[in-house]
Amino acid sequence: MKRCESITELPELCAPSLEKLDLSYCQNLVKVHETVGILDKLRIWKLQGCGKLQILPNNLRLKSLEEFLLMDCLRLEKLPNIHPKMKCLRDLNLRGSGIRELPSSIKCLTALRFLDVKDCENLRYLPDDIYKLQLLI
Repeated sequence: MKRCESITELPELCAPSLEKLDLSYCQNLVKVHETVGILDKLRIWKLQGCGKLQILPNNLRLKSLEEFLLMDCLRLEKLPNIHPKMKCLRDLNLRGSGIRELPSSIKCLTALRFLDVKDCENLRYLPDDIYKLQLLI
């Protein structure tokens, strides 16, 4: 669905075997349905360049997710809560997004090696527990 300009809302997905979801540059995408937050086999989720994106699932329980890219999602102010079973995420790229704060549940991302918050001009808060992410480079 990359570069699909007509989509404004990603509907409910019943795709338990989905491993990669690339919604990059879907410039009119505003909302992603809650069901995407529970896709057990999803390994790569790309949303970079979705400038109107505002709403992600409230909770992420993506136990296979390794790479989550949200670069240049200018209107995205809130990152979802992270479930403790999300032990595989290695790369979280928020560069240039509208994120205001990172959830305290970010401490659950014990495999996180790369966290990019460069050019996140609205970022005002880092949780105290961020020091627990000992694999960050």
